[in-house]
Amino acid sequence: MPLPSQARETNARGSNRRRSLGVPMLWAAAILLLVGCGIYLGVRGTGDDGESTASAALTEQTPPPTRTAARPPSPPQPVTTPAPDPVPPPSAPTPAADDEPTDDAPTDDAPTEDEPTEDRPTEADGGSTVSEEASAAVTIAPPMSATDDDRSGRSERRAAPAPDVRRGLGMIDAGEFIEGRNLLSRLLVDRGEDLDADDAALIRETLTRVNDDLFFTSRITRNDPLVERYTVQSGDLLSTIARRHGTTYPLIARINRINPNRIRVGQSLKVPRGPFHAIVAKAEFRMDVYGSDREGEPIYLRSFDVGLGEDDSTPIGRWSVEAGRKLINPPWHNPRTGEFFAADNPKNPIGERWIGLKGADEQTHDLKGYGIHGTIEPESIGRMQSMGCVRMRPDDIELLYDLLTGGKSEVTIRE
Repeated sequence: MPLPSQARETNARGSNRRRSLGVPMLWAAAILLLVGCGIYLGVRGTGDDGESTASAALTEQTPPPTRTAARPPSPPQPVTTPAPDPVPPPSAPTPAADDEPTDDAPTDDAPTEDEPTEDRPTEADGGSTVSEEASAAVTIAPPMSATDDDRSGRSERRAAPAPDVRRGLGMIDAGEFIEGRNLLSRLLVDRGEDLDADDAALIRETLTRVNDDLFFTSRITRNDPLVERYTVQSGDLLSTIARRHGTTYPLIARINRINPNRIRVGQSLKVPRGPFHAIVAKAEFRMDVYGSDREGEPIYLRSFDVGLGEDDSTPIGRWSVEAGRKLINPPWHNPRTGEFFAADNPKNPIGERWIGLKGADEQTHDLKGYGIHGTIEPESIGRMQSMGCVRMRPDDIELLYDLLTGGKSEVTIRE
């Protein structure tokens, strides 16, 4: 056990040693504190450019998301439904035709158009209706003006149309189709050869366009003397309706665009007022077809180009369309060679239609075997190549076949 004196000495030495160690430790702590503050301030401090290097480094590593301007929403697009293709109106039933002759009358074995096979109409039968216009509101391509040069195939006009011709054309331009057609038709008939050739061609061209709408469609124009509206009655046949009106049932079917075997009670039909007649001008190889108004005045309908007999052998004069001698797809016997052509033979020279003619005046009453027919030689139209008959292009003879009525229509052949 140490003596009290020794214990006091030992405590004094320990106290001195603690005092000698405390001063350096305080300096070391102060230095460490200053260094730590410097490091802290260095990390938190900012430069003059406003971004510390540490912050910049962080920014480079994790760039903040950029804001992009939002696109405005697209406006809704209208939903469009493509329009359906226009459906053309149904064509009139037109039989096919091909051929043509060097002629004599065909045999009697071919069918005729006098009696169709249509059934009696019933309420269930289909059909089409025809609306009558309150006025002559039809759309017609306007005729060429009087100053146009190339009119009806002519390269030049010698002069402006005659005053009466201009007046008729003016009526057409003004929508007075019935009145204009009547006036121009009278000029063609009354003036005849005295009418300027250019004026006559212009009249035919204009009236053909007018009649394509007024006559050859199912539209009925008020006060048109060439047609009327008829309502089908119980027991009617299209053939009986046609006979009562002096026309043919194929023409009624063509104009109304109907099946002749399918008519119904109450059906409204546009019915032509026949009969129609033809005039052949040999010098011009042209046939004009006319109807007539209630007073018997001729009304021009349509023109056709024709071929005629070799060596000017087509006889002039007045003829009637022989009843029962309108034939479809007729066989033919060549009177010169004896060669026979069956009905369906594509080499049959007289084609698909035959309209037999019967002499009706002193010049023609003893002549036999003449007629109007088709051809398999369309290049012969406008020439003298037949055996004396009048020949026509296939489509033209089919239309003429529908227009002319057996036993009622007349054909006049002039020089």
